[in-house]
Amino acid sequence: MGEATYYLKAQFKDGAAAILGAKRLRDLIEQDIAAYDFWQSHRATPPAAFWPEFKGKFPKVYRYLELWQPKLIGGDCNEDLCGKLGLASEGDEQNVLIDRDVVQYHAEVWHFSDWAGLVKYVKRVCLAQKAGYISDEYADPSKSIEME
Repeated sequence: MGEATYYLKAQFKDGAAAILGAKRLRDLIEQDIAAYDFWQSHRATPPAAFWPEFKGKFPKVYRYLELWQPKLIGGDCNEDLCGKLGLASEGDEQNVLIDRDVVQYHAEVWHFSDWAGLVKYVKRVCLAQKAGYISDEYADPSKSIEME
């Protein structure tokens, strides 16, 4: 499986909002780890059985998917969730860092992951004023090198 490091950065109205946003992000990440494992072991489950159980066990991840791509809910639970779950690996919630009014998060995940939904979640649920992400697979670090 190819992997890449993804980076999320979000700005909040102040430090207190950043602390609350970071907590909500950590909660999602922790739940996503279990949701990913559940999905992998239930991919052949018929959607009518999969989605109610998924919603009951992983309400934060369900909300994340619902905000981002509501058409996924109730549909194929085999291939359609590829790249949408698996935002983290065990212990990655420690990678949520706060610097005044900014929250940053990074994780090594599947290289075709799409964090557009995570950006939307961070803005809507974690209440960030603005947010974005990048993958090291598509970033050019040489553009960040300062020469003297």
